[in-house]
Amino acid sequence: EDANGEGGLLEGCSKANTASLSFSAFGSHSMVWIGSSEGTKVETDPWNWIGTDFTSFSIGDSEDADVVEIISLTDTEAVFSKEGYVYTFMAQ
Repeated sequence: EDANGEGGLLEGCSKANTASLSFSAFGSHSMVWIGSSEGTKVETDPWNWIGTDFTSFSIGDSEDADVVEIISLTDTEAVFSKEGYVYTFMAQ
C-alpha cells in the first residue's frame, strides 16, 4: 500500500495469479495469494454471520469489519459481493 492506503504494483513486480479462500466453523477465515513476484501472502481474520438468513457475513474485527454479501453458493462455486465488487471462487 502507498501512503494513501491504496494498493499498487511496484515497478517490475507481478500480481498473484491464484487466490485461495478458506473458512473455519470456529469463526476464522484465511485468504492466500500465490504466484506473485513478491512471494505468497496470507491474511487471516475472524468472520461472523450477519442476521439469521445466512446471506451475508462480516470479516474482521467488529469495529472495522467488512460486510460481504453471498450472491450464490454451490458445491463448486462461491460468488460474493463486497463494496460494489463481485468475487467468484471456483473449487479445485
